[in-house]
Amino acid sequence: MDFSKRQKQILDRLRPKPLHHGQLETELIAVPNLELKDISPERQQILRDSFVQEGSNLIPLIVRRTEAYADEEYEVIYGADWCLVAKELDIERLWVWVFDLDDEQAAVTQSEMELLLGGLETPSPTPDVIKQMSTLFQRHENSLEKKISQQISEAIEQQLPKLLKQQLGGLETPSPTPDVIKQMSTLVQGLEQLLEKISQHSETMNRAIADLKQATSSRRRTATSIKNPYEGMTIHQLRKLLEDRQLEYSSRLREPGLMKLLIKADQQASH
Repeated sequence: MDFSKRQKQILDRLRPKPLHHGQLETELIAVPNLELKDISPERQQILRDSFVQEGSNLIPLIVRRTEAYADEEYEVIYGADWCLVAKELDIERLWVWVFDLDDEQAAVTQSEMELLLGGLETPSPTPDVIKQMSTLFQRHENSLEKKISQQISEAIEQQLPKLLKQQLGGLETPSPTPDVIKQMSTLVQGLEQLLEKISQHSETMNRAIADLKQATSSRRRTATSIKNPYEGMTIHQLRKLLEDRQLEYSSRLREPGLMKLLIKADQQASH
């Protein structure tokens, strides 16, 4: 099913039509406690770069009117990460769709939007990808060292005998002249510069591999730290939990929406 059909399906399920599509002042939009989760450094940087380049959010937020907050008049339903980064960067206005939604409709909307747009974030590189990239770096590094070493050998073989023959002629026991000494000194300096380039390229490759491994390890730890306790449960198991806890839910909700209701109830109970 393409994006336009999925979007139409969301609107049909919501029933209420959007009240407004335009820009709202960022300070009027509240982020629920449930959405105050850690955003990965990579995701934060992507959103910051987008705000800097475009001046506002490329993907409109979905918000609803609310009286639950002292200062804010709207609550974000989808796009909390955009809203949090915008507040951090003091972005004054954000593009939004405004709906009148109850809690059940908000959960349905959030679940559907995550299904539609959740795959847009860049996935973490797998260990196999890291291994392949590391091998590629090392292969490139070895090839570069071999090429520069070959160039050094060729320069010595071609230039040094020619230079000595030119300067010394047919003398059996020549004494080096100032010009010969100067040219040989220049040749040695050139060889030292080539060797320095080899060292610099090697250090650059090693730093790139180390940074890549560190970034991947960090993202893997972040992903592990925010596990969903209801992940893997069937829709019947989730409904049974909601019924046992006397929580209302819509029969239209699928697993993601049911999980969000349970998680929200857990967080409210912990406060």
